[in-house]
Amino acid sequence: MLQSFEFEKDRIHCRDAVALQALVPYVKRLLQLFPGIKDGTKHALSSDEIRHRVYQFETRRYVERISQSPLEFNSDASSFKEFLENGQQKVLQLEIVKGDEWTTLIKVHKVLQKTGCLIEGQYTVLKLKRMLKLHQLMDFSELMQSSVTPYLLLIDCVDNQQLDGETKDIIRTILDTIKRKPNIKVIFTTRTESSTFTFLHHMGRRIFGNGFVRRDEQLTWSDLTSSSRSKLLEKSVKFQGAKITLNELTSVESQAANFLSLGALVEEKKLTIADPLPISNDYNEGYYIGRTLRQKKIIEENIQNDEKYDLIANTEQDFKQLCQLNPQKNVHWLEKDKAGKLVWQQSQGSLETLRKYIDTESSHTYTADDLDKLLEQAESQKSDADF
Repeated sequence: MLQSFEFEKDRIHCRDAVALQALVPYVKRLLQLFPGIKDGTKHALSSDEIRHRVYQFETRRYVERISQSPLEFNSDASSFKEFLENGQQKVLQLEIVKGDEWTTLIKVHKVLQKTGCLIEGQYTVLKLKRMLKLHQLMDFSELMQSSVTPYLLLIDCVDNQQLDGETKDIIRTILDTIKRKPNIKVIFTTRTESSTFTFLHHMGRRIFGNGFVRRDEQLTWSDLTSSSRSKLLEKSVKFQGAKITLNELTSVESQAANFLSLGALVEEKKLTIADPLPISNDYNEGYYIGRTLRQKKIIEENIQNDEKYDLIANTEQDFKQLCQLNPQKNVHWLEKDKAGKLVWQQSQGSLETLRKYIDTESSHTYTADDLDKLLEQAESQKSDADF
């Protein structure tokens, strides 16, 4: 297990995160067997330099995840810059009305980074749960006390974080420390009406007063750049039981895209849109509405009395001859049926004049059983036209 570790004098390095993670349960077991090691470890990690390096290592892990995200946001950092430049405001709690905590934190980080508001080594990115875990090993409030330059904390407070009495005391202590340090500011991302949101809102108001700011945050499709939206639409979803890409359902500019969960797309979660059709595996004629096609092709007799009427042919042979002799004129083939009515068969050129004399009271009706016959007629007429 130690093959991935590099030993140099009194320092040990491990660049393989998987190997490092695999060692964790063994270290925990070691601490149970030899509890004295824990005190020695705390003493070794008590220096401000070591503490700062550990938290910066954690920050780099989260920043790497953020940089891998396909989300790119339109650069509107005015509200964030206003908070950072305000000498009275210390804590900003983003109450997420639409979206999720982590995706909102990605937005905050990328927008601040794009506008040059983040300086490496002078900010920390952490999930609240992870921050509390690290605090057990090395006091986070002591890290804050040692900070002398402007410092920003970006904390993701997931909705399922359970805060017991001890956890609340730790957060209260950290906030008290931050209050005494004028150079430190905090941005929390919290879900509306979660237990974490309620506690932080109450505690922030009590400790910071007007220095605590709460703001609604809506994470919408329009916040993303056009190229970022296009990348997301390349992802696959399950639509009515079938796997397809999002760009087959919607477009970059479509309002329907506002209903997509950006967090689920970023975290590669499976998205399901609409339930499978109840007849996906079996045909049931009862689910369909019968349709009837009415074709109005009876032409009024008085078309032949119109001085401006086009050339009229009464037989197919006459029609072909007139078309050959008058290639630039409108020619219509009208043939009488058994009832003596003029029935339109075929035309060359514009149908504008012909439409004026359509007998709207008469029509040919085709049911579903007659569709094959209708298609055959259409194919036949197409062949004649090609001829």
